[in-house]
Amino acid sequence: MQIFNGIGTTLYGRLNVNPDGSYIATKWFVLLYFPILPLGSYRVWPEVENISMPNNTVIKTQNPKIEYNYLSTTQRVKMEHVKLNWNQIFLTYILGIVLLSVTSLAVWVLSKLL
Repeated sequence: MQIFNGIGTTLYGRLNVNPDGSYIATKWFVLLYFPILPLGSYRVWPEVENISMPNNTVIKTQNPKIEYNYLSTTQRVKMEHVKLNWNQIFLTYILGIVLLSVTSLAVWVLSKLL
């Protein structure tokens, strides 16, 4: 996953958290960090050790559903592809629309005051 100038792919969401620390997240194509298109849902396990690697590094395993990904230069996660989580996708779109609306309203109010 990689974002450059707000454009790229990233994980959003954290649902169905298990005792082992894993959770369901959805991988999104983002534009200016705003979620545009869901690319897939994953069960994500944070790795214990942190390694310095480029953030677009993906290590494939023999199981085609599991991959290791780097969310940043130091945070590595194990991801297993699961069914799209439509509840999470809906909530992410709603949250994005609310945040975009609040930001637009704030810009409009500030432009009227200045």
